[in-house]
Amino acid sequence: MTSLVYFRMQHGKVSEPISFTGHQIKLMDLKRSILEKKEMKNGFDFDLRITDADNSTKVYEGEDSFVPKNASVVVKRMPVTGGNGILSRLKARSQAS
Repeated sequence: MTSLVYFRMQHGKVSEPISFTGHQIKLMDLKRSILEKKEMKNGFDFDLRITDADNSTKVYEGEDSFVPKNASVVVKRMPVTGGNGILSRLKARSQAS
């Protein structure tokens, strides 16, 4: 069963789909899929902030939290310090597995 989450970058106008199986996607997996789709392969100094497109006060936080299928989200690239950006965390998780 293929499910979708639709995302757009904060200043973008077009929503793009991310497909996955199941009823929800783990936030870290959604971020990884967005990085791949937008080809953001360089830089360890940023993170992605994911908010609900219909309720901008709802921020998806915690890398082990879930985003339900058919959700529409807005993605904002946020700076971080200390090299603890999304790419470095993804790399650490893949080495731990």
